[in-house]
Amino acid sequence: MRSRRVALAIVGTLVVATAGPAQAAPLVVVDDPSGDVRIGTATGPSDLQRRSIDLRQFKVVKGEDSVRFKFRIRRITVSDEFMQALTVNMEDADPESPDVAGDVTAILQPPRSTTGYVNIEDESGGSGLACRLSPPLVLKAKSIVKVDVPLDCIAPGPLRLRVVAATRDRDFTIIYSRDALRVPGTYDLGGTADQFS
Repeated sequence: MRSRRVALAIVGTLVVATAGPAQAAPLVVVDDPSGDVRIGTATGPSDLQRRSIDLRQFKVVKGEDSVRFKFRIRRITVSDEFMQALTVNMEDADPESPDVAGDVTAILQPPRSTTGYVNIEDESGGSGLACRLSPPLVLKAKSIVKVDVPLDCIAPGPLRLRVVAATRDRDFTIIYSRDALRVPGTYDLGGTADQFS
């Protein structure tokens, strides 16, 4: 099977109200220890700003036609100097096709506009599958970001999940700080993206 990659990006406003999956028991709930942010390059945001993306908790809730990813970090903040990026890396757990990967990313930055897309890229550079998403729900006071992803934008079968929170420059070329969390086990999120079949 040729290598395929899904890149899903959401540029989010800090004041958004949006409906999500019907409330159900979370499929995944993982807490992350505080204070384990890794600091990168010496120039850029202050130490306090870099540590704002300290992961506290990650949840996954399955709905009828979408999956909600819920991130809780130390503090939600935006600046002209940097962005906060919250990402779920999804890897196919099937040993027959270990090369399939998916990334779901919520990016918080000014200006406060919201767009969403999914792009599949194979090893030859080809791409396809555009997914339009509802804006992320950002609860600034609670430091929570919720991202709803349609099932047809997610690969089917068991997946391994890894969460990465980072502060990055506006051009998305420099990582100022990051906090990573690997979710134990594998999970079938009910994905139906036929590009992976």
